[in-house]
Amino acid sequence: MTGDGCVRGDLLAPIEAHAAARPDAPALVFPDEGLSWAALAAAVEARAREIAALPPGGVALRLGNSTALIVLVLAAARAGREAQVLDPGWVARSEEHTSELQSPCNL
Repeated sequence: MTGDGCVRGDLLAPIEAHAAARPDAPALVFPDEGLSWAALAAAVEARAREIAALPPGGVALRLGNSTALIVLVLAAARAGREAQVLDPGWVARSEEHTSELQSPCNL
């Protein structure tokens, strides 16, 4: 973590290493879903291409804890975009206020 509170570094190198070494081993496990290392790496790459095709700027993610949320956060990093995770339980006004206060950082 840097002095500005942002996390820097290559988040994806360990995933790629595990995907190469143990592609079928579990990477993410949630009660009703899961992904192997190879599936995680492939999902991140596919979603990163979609995110990269969006207009410039950050990406707001409103999802509960899930494999989809992890994939999208990592995909945003792969695409060189900022990702802001919004709690799906927040009301719209709270989100607007938080967005005004938060200083985004590049992943």
